[in-house]
Amino acid sequence: EMENPNHIYTEPDTYNVTLKVISKNGKKTDLASVQIEVAEEIETEPPVANFFYLPSVVYLGQEIQFLDKTSRNPNDFEWDFGNFSIKTEQNPTKVFNQIGNYPIKLTASNVNGSNSITKVISVTNEAAYLDGLYNVTQSFGGQNFTYTTTLSSSEYYNNNISTFNFGNYLNGYVQFSVSGSTINLYPQTISCGSPVMIRTFNGTGTISGTTITLNYYEASGGNTVNGTLTFEKQ
Repeated sequence: EMENPNHIYTEPDTYNVTLKVISKNGKKTDLASVQIEVAEEIETEPPVANFFYLPSVVYLGQEIQFLDKTSRNPNDFEWDFGNFSIKTEQNPTKVFNQIGNYPIKLTASNVNGSNSITKVISVTNEAAYLDGLYNVTQSFGGQNFTYTTTLSSSEYYNNNISTFNFGNYLNGYVQFSVSGSTINLYPQTISCGSPVMIRTFNGTGTISGTTITLNYYEASGGNTVNGTLTFEKQ
């Protein structure tokens, strides 16, 4: 009912605007219509690049979703993941196959220029919390022994850890796979010990906090021995 109203359109579209005029005595009316086009706002400045990624904790071998959050209507994107790995979609995915810190650079452009941002993400092994020095109690063949060993998470295989002196054998390098509270020593045949012998190991166990209990068997020289290892982190 205003003579000269104001109105703000928030979406680009075609709108029909109608004016209805009523005489002072209310006996006469007249209508006038006009069609107007509301266009998108014309951007006059370069974009301000920004992004985030999910999940926020990055593990080996996991697909990571990168999400563009650039302002000022960008229409071109270049994601630089290093080692000549370039992607140009707006929201790419990426799998990292080695632990480490990776600088991720996004360059976003519009008709007015471009802008870049770099964020460093840390890729870890999900089993890295088990890294460290352990006191080990070993029981097999009716005998008990104690020794120390180091467990190290893999740089290339998620949820894998290893030790270089399994069973207190010289050169006793074996790998374990971790799944939640379960640990698995999948079958491995190695040359180790003193004297050096070909030995095959296999076993399964559990993890409680940073305590690992592993039931295993060892086959060597035609003999098989069952044993238990208890790892207590120092």
